[in-house]
Amino acid sequence: MVNASTSYYRSNRKTRRVVHKCPHCDYTTSNARICLINHINAKHVEEKDKPYQCMHCARGFAQKAHLDKHLATVHHICRHVPKVSSISYIIEITDEEPRSTKTKARREYY
Repeated sequence: MVNASTSYYRSNRKTRRVVHKCPHCDYTTSNARICLINHINAKHVEEKDKPYQCMHCARGFAQKAHLDKHLATVHHICRHVPKVSSISYIIEITDEEPRSTKTKARREYY
């Protein structure tokens, strides 16, 4: 998928070929659409309707990182989620011929 690559977003910021516009104000962004969604959640959504709600008080946040920071500074609760540092794959070769050229190359490599 072309839109998922970093180079697409970098070039779009320069060319501004795709621009996302806020329906509530004059905010525009040529970054990913999630930037517009974060803007709408932060500026135009009531605190009680924001996607990330504090379970200890009535605060609401547009982004999970902001909720985590609030929990740590105000309520002294650390919600540290360990990140996965390694992934292991189990590869089994079957008799079926792969369609993808990358899969074919991977099969030859292993």
